[in-house]
Amino acid sequence: STHFLESKAENAWLKEAKGGFKEWFKNFTPDPKPLYKASEFIQLFKGVRTLFTHCVYLKEMDLLDKNLHSI
Repeated sequence: STHFLESKAENAWLKEAKGGFKEWFKNFTPDPKPLYKASEFIQLFKGVRTLFTHCVYLKEMDLLDKNLHSI
C-alpha cells in the first residue's frame, strides 16, 4: 500500500512544484523540485497489486489498473 495525494500541499507539490512541501524541502536544498509527477508515481506500481490510500486529490483515476490497483 502507499499513501497518495492526501493533502492540498502534496497535490500542489506534485502537480505545480509549489506550496508547503516546497517550503519544507527548502530546509534541505535551495531549489527543490518534485522527483516525479502524480502520473509517474502511479506508473511505479505498474503490474503490482497496490492499495492507494487516501487519494483525496487524485483526478487521474483512469491511470489506475482496474485489476491490480484499489483505493
